[in-house]
Amino acid sequence: MARRLTDSESAIQPEFHPGVGRCWEKKYQIELLTPMAGGGTASWKPDFGNPVRTQAIKGQLRFWWRTMQPLPLFTSAQLKAAEDTFWGNTEGASPIRLNVLVNGQAQPVNIGWGGRGDNYLQFRDAGLPGYVLFPLQNSFDPEDECQLIASGLSFTLTVQCPNTAAVIETVKNTVKLWVLFGGLGARTTRGCGSLYCPEIMEDFPDGAAIKRFIDSVTPEGSPDLGSAPWPMLGNCKFGLASIPAANDAQQLWCTYLDQYGEFRQGGTYAREPGTARGRPGRSRWPEPDAIRRITGTFGTHQPRHGHQWFPRAAYGMPIETSFNTRSDPTDPKGKFNLQPAGSPRWPSPFILKVVKLANQTLAKAWLLLNHSLPHDLVLRAAPPYSDYELEGAEHPANYIGKQLLHGRTVPAVGTSPHQALIDYLGIPEVP
Repeated sequence: MARRLTDSESAIQPEFHPGVGRCWEKKYQIELLTPMAGGGTASWKPDFGNPVRTQAIKGQLRFWWRTMQPLPLFTSAQLKAAEDTFWGNTEGASPIRLNVLVNGQAQPVNIGWGGRGDNYLQFRDAGLPGYVLFPLQNSFDPEDECQLIASGLSFTLTVQCPNTAAVIETVKNTVKLWVLFGGLGARTTRGCGSLYCPEIMEDFPDGAAIKRFIDSVTPEGSPDLGSAPWPMLGNCKFGLASIPAANDAQQLWCTYLDQYGEFRQGGTYAREPGTARGRPGRSRWPEPDAIRRITGTFGTHQPRHGHQWFPRAAYGMPIETSFNTRSDPTDPKGKFNLQPAGSPRWPSPFILKVVKLANQTLAKAWLLLNHSLPHDLVLRAAPPYSDYELEGAEHPANYIGKQLLHGRTVPAVGTSPHQALIDYLGIPEVP
């Protein structure tokens, strides 16, 4: 059973008293920039009594610490050992101590429902991007509908560590990366739970300053983009567009991520025009046609793509596909999940955020981390179909000579899935 935590979480982060002169301490004043999804001990539900867990923060810090580590010096096993030494594990405590004091309590965001029956959450009416928060559709209870999303939270994070220059610099850089590109709760790679720390952002008046910081913590000898064995900053890509007229971070985030949803499966870009009854049109992406060919199940919707290909795996997995067999009973039945062989998921290396710069200007940002796609991918299928292991030509990395979207000349033939998304967002890469 999970232990209920106190506001400061001293129960799991004991007081750190290393002695006079041996401890460096820093207090960061942090607030939510965009609403937080989940973050509590129950899946997809915030804990409004204890909204910030130091365990969750340390998990984020561990991730961003890994992105700075040099590949030539570490194998994966050596990286794990170094990480445990620095951040701790079940066998040994970390020399880094975190303490949280909540200053402004989180408030629930009211989400109504209707439109498709009582089980459809109205994200747009609440000013939230529905494509990003779709997992909540299967998590909510009408009696606690207001307890899904939290906003308005502010807190003080106190960090203590040994008073040595190398450790202090590493801790500072890790916290900066977390504030810039991480967050609290679920779906942080899609901008949920984004953070703002005035002191940290004093160093970042524009995208160029952020890029200089990324370069300063990037290890030498990094592999080419898309080939690192774990998510790395080395040879990553970063883009930012400041929006001086914007004054509402949540609204800007919602607009930004709605644009991403249009790219992935929206009705005006990634699909053909819908029917007069409001049903979405046929997808322009190649995955549905690939599944039709693999299962040999199609009739009305004959495959149109010239290549059997699964490009959207480049944006993270698993990817679930199901067909509207009520509209077209000749399409495959059931659900199909694309995922790495031997693992249920592969996190997206593409991060979409809203940030607040030093001059209080809001900006839309993206970060493409250097992380290789899993080589072996499998399409999990329910009977009467069998699981299918993708062949090399079907892998998302094999995009040369292939058209991403049927019936569109943009993206051009041979455009990589990541570059297609960058081009669609219209946010220039910072050199």
